Amino acid sequence: MKAACILILLSLLAVEPCPAQTSAPSAAAPITMDAIQQDFDSQHYSDVIRKTIAALQVKGPNAAQFDRVKLYALKGEAHLHLKQYMPAADTFALAAKEATDEKEIAKYQSTSLLIHRSLNGQYTPKPAPSTQPVATNVKPVPIGIIDETSRKRAMGALFEDELRTETPKVAAVNQQQALPPLMSAINEVRDLRRLEMTATGHDSSSTQLFASIETHAGLLLTSAIKSMSTTVEKISKAANSGTTSYGPSPYGGNGQRTILTKNGLTSNDAATLNDVIDTCKKIQGACDELTQALPSSTSKAENSIVKVNANAAKLAAKADEVLHANYEADVNDAPGLMVLPN
Repeated sequence: MKAACILILLSLLAVEPCPAQTSAPSAAAPITMDAIQQDFDSQHYSDVIRKTIAALQVKGPNAAQFDRVKLYALKGEAHLHLKQYMPAADTFALAAKEATDEKEIAKYQSTSLLIHRSLNGQYTPKPAPSTQPVATNVKPVPIGIIDETSRKRAMGALFEDELRTETPKVAAVNQQQALPPLMSAINEVRDLRRLEMTATGHDSSSTQLFASIETHAGLLLTSAIKSMSTTVEKISKAANSGTTSYGPSPYGGNGQRTILTKNGLTSNDAATLNDVIDTCKKIQGACDELTQALPSSTSKAENSIVKVNANAAKLAAKADEVLHANYEADVNDAPGLMVLPN
């Protein structure tokens, strides 16, 4: 009897489970822009980060379904809400780099700057200069940057601080005759303009700074282009010069062959030409910034920004032509008179 019970028990254990007791794992939901947006709206910020990373790695035709600028923006916002400030700043910078619309570039670049200028998610405005005595216990109140409403106020405060810093720097640059400080100032005012557009919706203050730079920039950039043009011409002339040798023409008679062995370019020449090309591109970029901020800058005067831009492009093309010219020897055969036998 005992043996029979054991056999029955073993048979029960050997019975396969009913199919209804097992379930196949559910397939993961596809990653879409809508799904990521829904996660963000639901404050599932870790999911937003995970899904945007996956979406940004998609290549080929499937990548067309994703707006890369928006992916970076959502990822940056998710990092910010999780108080991951440096990843947020870096991601907004990537959004600005990916964007082509000037307003988007301004917004994301300025947001990245604001995060860098903030501490623990709060921006503390700098004390405004005043001739009135200030109580020692009065301190600027920090402004939060995570909430969009307070972020707008923080952006405005940051702009006012940056404007107070940049204005005297531009005035000092306008007294200098060096090109690098001018180029740096133009780039800084460009960034200030983007910050102003994001904070206030206009660019009146930065436009005034650009206008103060314009005249000095035109004169200084024109002078720089003339100097570089002289350098390029000297390099071209030296490279095309060389040693001339003479010999009999291979075609007989008393003809003469002239061979000019050209000097060609030295390594220093090539480096100088590359520097000229690079500087011209920077000058063109600076001119583009000025004309974008000052669309009325259409004067045809020699030192106008429009003319400077055109001359920089022409010089860059000339320097590139000299850099890639053929400096093989020039061979010329002068025909001579055939000497007939008597």
